[in-house]
Amino acid sequence: MDMLAAVLLLVAYLRGQSEHVERLWIEGRLTWQMLPLLILTFVVVGLAQVLLP
Repeated sequence: MDMLAAVLLLVAYLRGQSEHVERLWIEGRLTWQMLPLLILTFVVVGLAQVLLP
């Protein structure tokens, strides 16, 4: 999966436009926005495993 991401990033870089930089910034902001939801989800799932027999 990492290799595929690296190849796709290289292809975007070779296209010559700065689309890849803009898309990486957009993805970073999206990840930052989703991070609290992911953390809370893991907490709920962990507690559900402990509390439900």
